[in-house]
Amino acid sequence: MRVTKSPIRSSTTALVGYLLTEPELQTPKVGFIVPRSIGGSVVRHRVTRQLRHATRSSISKLPKDSLVVVRAIKREADAGAQIPSLFAALTKKAAK
Repeated sequence: MRVTKSPIRSSTTALVGYLLTEPELQTPKVGFIVPRSIGGSVVRHRVTRQLRHATRSSISKLPKDSLVVVRAIKREADAGAQIPSLFAALTKKAAK
């Protein structure tokens, strides 16, 4: 809840990302929100797995002390491919 109220946010066509910095964190932490509007349970879990897999290769772009929440807003086949650009945009906004 606290992270989604953060002023640092960015979006793509299928995802919205929120970033909050926590000074006591040593590594970035990422959570996912995949609502029912995306599909049934099987579809939502598949989307979550795809996002989690895409996040592993891009997590190094995030600041070390960040909490990130990624919310899926549309069911798109390439939502996982949008993770690197989302993280880059969040990092750029956090640096300001």
